[in-house]
Amino acid sequence: MTEQTPSSEETSAATPLQAVIILVALVPLIGLLLAIGQMIGVSEFLFAGFLFVLYWTGIKGMAPKEFAPALAGSLGGLGLAYLVHALPAHLGIVGGVLAGAALALSIYLLIRGQASVMINYAFMLLLTVGTSLAFKDDAHYAAAAASIILAGAYTGALALVGKAASSRSSKAKARTLG
Repeated sequence: MTEQTPSSEETSAATPLQAVIILVALVPLIGLLLAIGQMIGVSEFLFAGFLFVLYWTGIKGMAPKEFAPALAGSLGGLGLAYLVHALPAHLGIVGGVLAGAALALSIYLLIRGQASVMINYAFMLLLTVGTSLAFKDDAHYAAAAASIILAGAYTGALALVGKAASSRSSKAKARTLG
């Protein structure tokens, strides 16, 4: 299992003041995401989107190269969770065997570190959550998938804006020092 996470040496803890500033900035941003989720009708399953956000921002350190695998893994894991519920319901024992084979293949690929753009820990996280009793019908999976896409688009856009602002700030500092 070759998935890498930012080391503690690469990331340093925020000072108390920095933590307060980050918190004050995050509250309205999270509130806006919740409001958008409410407007498009996915607020009940927005937790799936927040799991993507936690994985990409917290575990993968918001690394741009990790965005697509985190998003693909989240959606793929949720998709397999749907199949684990749907295949046995529609195909009986054959569906159960197919779902079991898909699960076994996914775990095998994770262990081998293959197909890591899709089969990664984001995949396993959403697979685990998606097989819970919270998901009772197809509409729940669709709402959760929509919330992951919403959270991905929203967080990705915020990251791009933040990177652009940081780049401008760095260039401005360089001009004043140089």
